[in-house]
Amino acid sequence: MGIPAPLHSVYRPRWYWRASALVYLALVIIFSFKTWWEVLFGATGPHPDATMISAIFFVAGLGFALHTFRASVRFTADAVEHWRIYGIEKLPLNKIRGRREYAARGGDKGRGATNLRLEPSDVTLPTLDFSKSYTFDDAFFKWFYSLTDLDAGDKVERNDKNSVSVQSVPGDHAPQHGKGHADDDNAGAPGDHVPEARVFVFAHKVGTVDKQQHKDDDDRQ
Repeated sequence: MGIPAPLHSVYRPRWYWRASALVYLALVIIFSFKTWWEVLFGATGPHPDATMISAIFFVAGLGFALHTFRASVRFTADAVEHWRIYGIEKLPLNKIRGRREYAARGGDKGRGATNLRLEPSDVTLPTLDFSKSYTFDDAFFKWFYSLTDLDAGDKVERNDKNSVSVQSVPGDHAPQHGKGHADDDNAGAPGDHVPEARVFVFAHKVGTVDKQQHKDDDDRQ
């Protein structure tokens, strides 16, 4: 029996993510307030580019702050849930196919941000991806690393495929010989028929003719 999941546990982004979000949002509010003050009261005249940039930064800062306070990974009695700004993704515990661990934004795993993934055994269910920087405890990691490692399984499958492809390379096999081949050294039936030598028979006939001629010469003498 596997290690049980940390039921009824809630994991959120670490405190420094929330602090960073609040600082960023505060700076954006100050910048936006200054920009809109100048636009509304005409201190220096309207600046469309600055207004648009301040609006974009404000929306991004507000979204970042809401994400850090809304996002969480929660365990219920029979499922794991990933809470986000736009909704909740739920994956039943008995439908988890395995786990993966990968570097965020194409970096090297172990350097920088790392993401964790839970893949379902049913394609109709969601795949859960979340940062490793949540407030996960030992109970969570013991359960997570007890799941099937899909990365290791993919590596073994790739090695098996490479091994099969190397063995099936054309021309990389022992030569095939047919019957009667010169370098076949087996004890089976003979190969191609080899004509018998006619030298002895011809020599025998010549010797007989010469003997008859000598006899005729003796008779005439």
